[in-house]
Amino acid sequence: MSADLPSPALSAGARGSANAEAEPRAACNGSSGLVGVGGDSKTQGDSLKHFCGDSSNEEQPTFQWDDGGSIPTSSLQFRIRPIRNETAEQWVVRWHYSHRIPTGKNICFGLFASNEMYAVIVYGIGVNPYQAKFLGVERVLEIKRMCRAEPPLNYPLSRFIALTSKMAAKEYPYDCLIAFADPEQGHEGTVYKASGFVMHGMTNAEWHLEDEDGEKRHRRVAFRHARRNGKTVAESRDELKLKRVQTAPKYRWVRMKKP
Repeated sequence: MSADLPSPALSAGARGSANAEAEPRAACNGSSGLVGVGGDSKTQGDSLKHFCGDSSNEEQPTFQWDDGGSIPTSSLQFRIRPIRNETAEQWVVRWHYSHRIPTGKNICFGLFASNEMYAVIVYGIGVNPYQAKFLGVERVLEIKRMCRAEPPLNYPLSRFIALTSKMAAKEYPYDCLIAFADPEQGHEGTVYKASGFVMHGMTNAEWHLEDEDGEKRHRRVAFRHARRNGKTVAESRDELKLKRVQTAPKYRWVRMKKP
């Protein structure tokens, strides 16, 4: 399934950052970081019947979505399509501050502006096995990653969330959608608030690892190395030249699915 969305009017100029926190206001004024996909049938034909990454070339029916209102449309046509995990990973590595895509089964969607990919969102099951119980529900789906290209286009990412969350629900029916905003990256969750989420406190501070270049590494890196090599976690950290660092708590944003 894909959604063809007539674009709102584009404003002059191009400013903003590559994070997905702020609602983009400016337009593409020529050169951009958008990736052209042309007639890539593998990207355009990924099926919603499978988690992203499974092989499928089934063409999806399209439906038109009219924004309505008094905002004039531009020549840009926006479309949402399921994309493969490999495609999403390349995008996340380039545009998301973490430069990595979470492992596990992911449901991935791309937002295309006139056949050029502009943004990616990745849904999936979070790493916290107690999350559903904590929220008092049966099934939780997490927004694992969301990022867009530069320069920003006049298309609200809150709308991207609204449409893709409905599409993701057909793949994995959920009771609650959850997302986290990292204050260390200057994020508070504005885009989630605009999408109907409610802030549900903050997470606990977490311990991660940092290498010699100051790059953050997941704490499991040392644990896995220790298990494979018969060492203690501390010995593996020393061997890998990693040090422990504590990260700030994150904002937790929750949106319960309407009955």
